Formats: sequence, C-alpha cells, structure tokens
Amino acid sequence: MRALGAAGVGVLWALLVALVPGSASELPTVIQEPIKSESALLKPKVMIAIVARNAAHSLPHYLGCIEKLEYPKERIAIWAATDHNVDNTTAMLREWLKRAQHVYHYVEWRPMDEPRFYTDEWGPKHWPPSRFNHVLKLRQAALKAARERWA
Repeated sequence: MRALGAAGVGVLWALLVALVPGSASELPTVIQEPIKSESALLKPKVMIAIVARNAAHSLPHYLGCIEKLEYPKERIAIWAATDHNVDNTTAMLREWLKRAQHVYHYVEWRPMDEPRFYTDEWGPKHWPPSRFNHVLKLRQAALKAARERWA
C-alpha cells in the first residue's frame, strides 16, 4: 500500500466533511492522552474459607499450600470453621491460625467442640441431611463475612 501524500490527506478530509452532515466545526475532537507506563495495581482482596472436620492427616499439607501462595498476604483474609472432630484438627488449626493472624489481613476462627458427631450419622464419612445443611450454613456464613469484611 502506498503512503498518502499531503494532497491525499486533504482529499480524504474533504470527502469526510462532505459525507458528515453539519459543518466541520461540529466534528468531535479526538484528544490523544499520553501513554502512561503500567502502574503497580493492588491485587484483588480475597478471603479463603477453611471448613475442616477430622482433617488432621491432611491439614498440614493444605495449610502449607496456603502459606506458599504467591499472593500478597495483606490482601488475604482467612475464615476458618471446624466442628464434630474426633481427631486433632481443632488444635492443629488453632495453632496455625495463631501464627497466621499476624501475617494475613484478617483471621476469623469459628470452632465448635461439641457435639463430636451428628445424631443421624452412621460414621465420620457419612453425610446425612443434617451435615449437608450445616456445611451450607457455614458456607453462607463465610460468604457473609467476606462481603462484610471487604465492603
């Protein structure tokens, strides 16, 4: 494609003025802003909800993964709930949260020591309707806390 000379640009301008109704003075002026260098924006704020039950065997690995996240800790809030445990989950999570509260933006702890099981469950891996309802209530509480915390 050939480059347009000054005469070619003038012809294009004349055609544009002829095609656009009204006078040329009514045409909007395009203002070019100077290109800004990329700014260092803050990462989005996030809340990690931890709902743990009888997870002492895998909790160190899970919490280690949270610690290793390449994300600014001051932009992370932790919401943790645990209940119905027959193992050491509550104590392990409590100790980790004590250390984490000085590193992360916000830490909320919701333990429930009693009861240790649901009345209608057959064992620790059984999911009766009462357990589903309880986990959904915990999820809603975590979402509400996230909205209120970062509002």
